[in-house]
Amino acid sequence: MTDPYRNIRLEEAMELPGCPVCRMVVQRVSQSIKSIENELVLDPGYREKIDSAWGFCNEHAQLWMEQAQPLSTAIIYEAV
Repeated sequence: MTDPYRNIRLEEAMELPGCPVCRMVVQRVSQSIKSIENELVLDPGYREKIDSAWGFCNEHAQLWMEQAQPLSTAIIYEAV
């Protein structure tokens, strides 16, 4: 099992089942959600950018809800 916080290289992704490009994209999206939750959720400037973008799209909002803690969700969506 690969470490979800380490970027996998294409060669590694090709050794795993499924599409290697999709695997890399899904991993990067998951890392981004975790980064927002852990580092950016308390940044007022970042929350303002999320607000002006009207939050996340349906697909990524669902991923957020599956992965993020409730407090982070409340903070990030307070203004949205």
